Amino acid sequence: MVDDFYGMHWMLATPFMENEQVDYESIPNIIKKAKETGCTG
Repeated sequence: MVDDFYGMHWMLATPFMENEQVDYESIPNIIKKAKETGCTG
């Protein structure tokens, strides 16, 4: 098995609100920004 890694890979941050709960509403914006910058993986 061969792993072919190419392009830019971005570890997406988990957004949190001030009450330390995950900010699920922010996740689509983070993914959109990753796609806009050319993230391939």
